[in-house]
Amino acid sequence: MKLSIKLFIENNGKYIFGPGRAELLRAIDRLGSLSKAAQEQGMSYRWAWGRIKEAEKALGVRLLAPDTGSGKGNTKVLTAEARQLLEWFTSIEENMYDVAHQAKIKSFSLLSDSIHAAERSDQPPQKWLSPGSNSQQRA
Repeated sequence: MKLSIKLFIENNGKYIFGPGRAELLRAIDRLGSLSKAAQEQGMSYRWAWGRIKEAEKALGVRLLAPDTGSGKGNTKVLTAEARQLLEWFTSIEENMYDVAHQAKIKSFSLLSDSIHAAERSDQPPQKWLSPGSNSQQRA
């Protein structure tokens, strides 16, 4: 059994930012190049640039700027807004993972207790369901 969660920022049902774009920004920050980051992430430069531009438009801020200190025109750096976005996103992700981990421990404990109780009583184990769940809907 695997508990999986992902954080996405949406506006009116339209995807704006999530784990993929966060990883792309981290790679750009580490490599100093959108082209190298896109290649590392297994996507074309055009696709990566399009995703960055979509996020910038939806968020109303620039995420990348040319690195004027590098002397190379293709080098990109994260803007202060991009760094703030990544810091905020990472913080929420980490908190979500902590909560999910605790929920997983609790659910596995409840499931394990149910299985052990059923083994002692020769009854089939009852499925552990979240509060308000209907076993017929889940089966």
